[in-house]
Amino acid sequence: MTISAQLIRLAGVFVLAAGIQACSTMGSQQASTSPTNDSQINSQVTAALSRDPTLAGSDIAATTQNAEVRLTGLVDTRLARQQAVQTAADIPGVRHVVDDLRLSNGD
Repeated sequence: MTISAQLIRLAGVFVLAAGIQACSTMGSQQASTSPTNDSQINSQVTAALSRDPTLAGSDIAATTQNAEVRLTGLVDTRLARQQAVQTAADIPGVRHVVDDLRLSNGD
């Protein structure tokens, strides 16, 4: 093999290694910003529910198992119920939301 062929092959190896490194760096950045376990998901759901003005006055609890969020408690309106479910579903990592919420007026 000639020296120029060896240099081309070596350059190809460096380009491949740089590409692999870039991909692994992007993956670790994504992993750090999206919740990967139930505890992180539950914390983010709870925080999002408490920040939502539509849900002010609601008594909502969230539990998470295998990326499935279960919402329990009381809400004032059907709109608040829908908003709570949507808010939980919008959290990265949530696979499914179980709506066990009840309306405070008995509906």
